[in-house]
Amino acid sequence: MNMEIENHIFSAKDKNTWRKLLEARREILFSSEEVLKKNVLTELSAAATGEISNIRLHSADLATESQELDILGTLSEKNLKGLHDVEDAMDRLEQGSFGQCVSCGGPIMEERMKAIPEAKYCVDCAKEFEKTRKEKLRGA
Repeated sequence: MNMEIENHIFSAKDKNTWRKLLEARREILFSSEEVLKKNVLTELSAAATGEISNIRLHSADLATESQELDILGTLSEKNLKGLHDVEDAMDRLEQGSFGQCVSCGGPIMEERMKAIPEAKYCVDCAKEFEKTRKEKLRGA
């Protein structure tokens, strides 16, 4: 792909290539979400637990199950956020702002876009965003 990310000028062929990358990313996230759903259902089924009933009576079993569900829920949230990010990137591609940082308006390096096609921040803004996020988490 020989594209001018800096100027957000894409040929129809380049635009189609980016669209295919985003669609592939979306498919990976959908597949991951389906696997997570299947795992949750398997974990909660009586056959998977080897118990006669899905009802847990021992506090250690309840704690373990709760922890497993928390982990699966977190992974699911990340997948859903990823799907949302891919959809946003597809919208930006159609609107002509794909490859442009949503924070500073500057270009997102092509290498970053190839690695993370749904990226909406340039490297500098992504670092700043992450730093601010971590500071908020520490303060919470």
